[in-house]
Amino acid sequence: MNAQNQTDKAFFGFSFSLFSQSQYATLPESFSTVLRDLNIPLLKLTKEFSQENLLTEIYKASEGFESVVIGHTDSPFYCIRENRRLLENYSTYHCDYGFGDNYPEGVIVEIIRREALPVMENIRQSANLPVTRKVFHDITHRDVNMFDLENLYADVSLRTFRLSFFCDNQQNLETTKSLFSLLGEAEYNKSKYFNDLAEVVLKNREALKTSPKYFEIEVSTLCAQACTFCPKTQLTQHQESNPDFMSLPDYQAIVGVIQ
Repeated sequence: MNAQNQTDKAFFGFSFSLFSQSQYATLPESFSTVLRDLNIPLLKLTKEFSQENLLTEIYKASEGFESVVIGHTDSPFYCIRENRRLLENYSTYHCDYGFGDNYPEGVIVEIIRREALPVMENIRQSANLPVTRKVFHDITHRDVNMFDLENLYADVSLRTFRLSFFCDNQQNLETTKSLFSLLGEAEYNKSKYFNDLAEVVLKNREALKTSPKYFEIEVSTLCAQACTFCPKTQLTQHQESNPDFMSLPDYQAIVGVIQ
């Protein structure tokens, strides 16, 4: 069944900026483009919406519709073909929750049956789950037998890259900008298909390594271990009774350089 032939009351789209950081919102968003292609009406949810009561507010705002489609404003790489496939599978099998599996964040939308939202909210409150980008995934995967799930599995795996195309921090922004630059305008317009996007990633692995995942700072010569392969074991074995500690100004200087 073609997604564009769905009844007008089948799907309603919600575009979130609630979890976005405005200082990183420098790339074009693509979620609204996907919804237009799928003929789905869109409501943009801004930071005025209550994060704590978000599921309840979505339920109220989508009255008269069967399901809601969730996306975020800070990803430029929602792919049309794959999201159309998810929508068609979800409609065929009458699921409670549809999502992408093995895709980077910001490529596949989430689809939720409206009447499942109150159940999800009860589970969230009982389990004291925070409302984050992953709240629907976290709720449904607490007990996968409680909901009918439909997942779209990626043909090409980029799992080892640990990519996220949500521009919600500096590292994700730089990675996404790097890919955006590699694609160029012509190729970006073709990135409606995930396999095309994945091909560029696989051919330009080094270009996407924009910064370390984390920095480790040792603030003391003390160590509870005595590893034979570690130089620190030999260098500090006589300092246990008089250990050295990094000064606060030195620590702040290092953090300043990292930032």
